[in-house]
Amino acid sequence: MPYVGETNNNLPVTLGKGWVSFWFEGNQAWGMICGPGEWQVLKKAYPNIDLRTAKESTSYGASINMPYYGFRSECEGPKTLGEFFDENGMEI
Repeated sequence: MPYVGETNNNLPVTLGKGWVSFWFEGNQAWGMICGPGEWQVLKKAYPNIDLRTAKESTSYGASINMPYYGFRSECEGPKTLGEFFDENGMEI
């Protein structure tokens, strides 16, 4: 799966009511997830994995000034993507 989202140096980006953009990093897909369309593409890349379990990367997230989640080794923070969705009122 190639790059999913867009990049923007003026981050974080909020598009539409109830959506906060975030970076996702994984082997099958990666990129900025700006809305439900890109979220659906990401879900298709991981059909048998619960994306809610993806972990936060506090070091990389701080360096790019936006939420950063994924399954890569740098993603070992305390918060999960599911918790991020819940905190921001986003639907999975």
